[in-house]
Amino acid sequence: MCDLENFLQNEKNANTNGSWSKLSKSLKITKMSEFSKLYQMEHNISDEEEHNLDSFLKDCISKNRIEKVKDLVYDKKTGKVLKINILTFNTQHNKFTLKCSDSSKRVSTLKHMGKRQNTSSSISDDTNSNIST
Repeated sequence: MCDLENFLQNEKNANTNGSWSKLSKSLKITKMSEFSKLYQMEHNISDEEEHNLDSFLKDCISKNRIEKVKDLVYDKKTGKVLKINILTFNTQHNKFTLKCSDSSKRVSTLKHMGKRQNTSSSISDDTNSNIST
């Protein structure tokens, strides 16, 4: 029985100390609520703004908007989110937003493809010459 408890404890520790993309959604949500409290202390925001940030981050996690490693700085050793790179604060509307950096840099693949070649006309010429002979 002791071996089973040790195994489960080791699995729990391995799951909580993994990289950001390997964490479950519930762990990500708890880490985001810790980050919102840390953000409040660093940037001196009000309790209401901290609550808005917390609910915004939970919504972003549930909609998979913050899932890439490059979206945030996560320390595996301490298990804390240090910084969210794409998080911005709109001072006019007093709202938090995520800036989308990937969608503006995407280039259509159609622009880089070569011109379409008309191979049907050359095939039809060859078949017509074979039929006439």
